[in-house]
Amino acid sequence: MTKTSPSRRRPPQRSDISRQIASKFFKSTGYRPISRPSLAGTPIAPSPADFIFLHSKELFMKRTMQQGFTLIELMIVVAIVGILAAVALPAYQDYMVRARASEALSLMSGAKVTVAENAVNGASDLGAGWAAPNPTAAIQSVTINATTGVVTAVLKDKAGGTANANTLTLTPASGGSDAVAAVPGKLADGTTDCAAGSPGCNGGSGAVAAVPASPLAAGTVPTSAIVWSCGGTLNSKYKPASCR
Repeated sequence: MTKTSPSRRRPPQRSDISRQIASKFFKSTGYRPISRPSLAGTPIAPSPADFIFLHSKELFMKRTMQQGFTLIELMIVVAIVGILAAVALPAYQDYMVRARASEALSLMSGAKVTVAENAVNGASDLGAGWAAPNPTAAIQSVTINATTGVVTAVLKDKAGGTANANTLTLTPASGGSDAVAAVPGKLADGTTDCAAGSPGCNGGSGAVAAVPASPLAAGTVPTSAIVWSCGGTLNSKYKPASCR
């Protein structure tokens, strides 16, 4: 009697696997399957690549429709703008005022040259030959004191000037010297420091106090280089760095 072989189970085909993947995908996402017609007119199950494409397209459309700011993001932006308005804006405004005030020093530099030349020549008018510049949007005037050579600039409100605090001054002086620190001497052993001039102390020198410079005077030739000091009644926060 002929013995029949048991039927073997057909291995899953690629199309079956695709259908299984499609079924699980549509159940989990809720998408409706879309079949493509074949050349013979029978529908062909979508491939996994079709599912990925449809899913990516749907996500892209959702993200495009949901573009915008959340309430938290808007609150963060408002907080940043508030900080800039409270801190950065006043600091920037002060910086702009100082920049305009610095224009005065540029206009005063020519006056310094005039004063120095007249002082060296012993002129009776330290402002002789000076042509005052025209007023600008920030500077009202620049003048030279004929006797002392002090250069004064009057600033407008755009440069921080107010009714009683609107000037920058450059005052010339000559002579004087800086202070000199004491230099210790040595005792007989040659290693121990001692104050200069004390008993048993060899060498060294005492401290020398600073000698202030003397203001310039018309008709008097300075005996040393002319030095300038900056001052004025302008609010200190608006003064250039060299005048604070």
